[in-house]
Amino acid sequence: MNFELTDEQRMIYEYGDQVAKKFDQQYWLKKARKAEFPSEL
Repeated sequence: MNFELTDEQRMIYEYGDQVAKKFDQQYWLKKARKAEFPSEL
């Protein structure tokens, strides 16, 4: 099996990383602790 990401998968991953970095760690911790969906995304 080949587990390497395709170019398209890599682009999606990088875009998600950029979007996620717009929110600080406290935001993510709050959502995780309350089991809430990060709807602001």
